[in-house]
Amino acid sequence: MRAMSFDWDIDWRGQPASDRTSGNSQVVYNAFPRWVGSPQILLRKEQIRNWRAFRATAQGRVGIYRIRLCDPVGFGLSETGAGIGSKGVPFSTSTFFSADVGFAYDPKATVNIAADAGSEQLTITSPDVAPKVGQIMSYDDWPFQVTTVRTTGADTYSIGIQMPLRSAITAGESVSLAGIGRFEAVEDGMGNPTYGAAHVSTPRLQFREVLTR
Repeated sequence: MRAMSFDWDIDWRGQPASDRTSGNSQVVYNAFPRWVGSPQILLRKEQIRNWRAFRATAQGRVGIYRIRLCDPVGFGLSETGAGIGSKGVPFSTSTFFSADVGFAYDPKATVNIAADAGSEQLTITSPDVAPKVGQIMSYDDWPFQVTTVRTTGADTYSIGIQMPLRSAITAGESVSLAGIGRFEAVEDGMGNPTYGAAHVSTPRLQFREVLTR
């Protein structure tokens, strides 16, 4: 998806109650937090057809979208120095598939110390690029955001994260430097690619994270 706007965020699921007579406010958190986003994308001709096919395959809110939380200020493929363009990773002969696209590129960091579900700290080795505060990463398609970064050695970092880990990680496993998650459409008609005479469509998508696996 060629995104034009980026607004991925954590919905902490707070439910405001009525104000107390003392003037203090109260918020109740009684549901699992989840990621939400409503990115706007740019589609042209063949891309419009392809996107319509994806939407039809999803059958409204029946299917699940596995997508990268595109966030250029948090992480860009150019930062790795691998020379990967928007078309993905080519074959060893520098050629692409017949549709002029390559393999998906998923840059990783290695977890050094095992962490339980609910942990808010990770120690990772990332030789390609240093993690950044505010960056969105993921493990096993569970996204999280980096809140603190501390260098502990050569290419090794201790990072604080939110939301807390929702799946235990063992030492030696990998986290995606560019977060990936599983989402459902907020409504059945989400992302209908309406277009005009110029054959250009800019639909706004509405996603919420799927919490059941």
